[in-house]
Amino acid sequence: MGDRYEALYIFVAATGLREQELFALRWDDLDLPTDPTAEKGLVRVRNAVVEAEHGHEIGQVKTRQSRRNVEFSPGVALTMRRHRKRQLEEKVAVRRWEDRGLIFPTSVGTIMTRHLIHKPFKRALRRAEVPDHHGFGDLRHTFATLMFARGVHPKIVQEMMGHSSVKVTMDIYSQWIPGLHAGISDTLGNVFG
Repeated sequence: MGDRYEALYIFVAATGLREQELFALRWDDLDLPTDPTAEKGLVRVRNAVVEAEHGHEIGQVKTRQSRRNVEFSPGVALTMRRHRKRQLEEKVAVRRWEDRGLIFPTSVGTIMTRHLIHKPFKRALRRAEVPDHHGFGDLRHTFATLMFARGVHPKIVQEMMGHSSVKVTMDIYSQWIPGLHAGISDTLGNVFG
């Protein structure tokens, strides 16, 4: 709690977005409900951070499946409203803020990258007393496993994560689907006697 990147960690675990998609998000991509207790929020994924000749820039996502809308809970919407308020305060305090409208920029408003989030994420893991062999990308995996643990259909998880097919989702996460193999011997026994 109180970590500058707290909203980022919560948002990725709650939406399953890829790092490049998260770091390209602008406030215009987010629909935050006005009633913090009654409505879900929505994020429109259209862009991703891409490597360019002189650093990083915002480009379009690579595939049609990556272009998607993902809903998030009222609790996450509240986190994002708090994050926006904190960010506005940060802008005022920083002399050279580069305003690109990014939701998750660096401390001066520029494009965040995987390299720049690595150390803060490791510090957050240590504070939370979580083994630090986990990487930032594991938050995306957390999203998928939470969805499967709650019985969300693999096709829905595939669409939310922007995978090219449900086969990709199943190849990566089938071991996390509760009861996937349960009762197989009984079924085979009924078929073959």
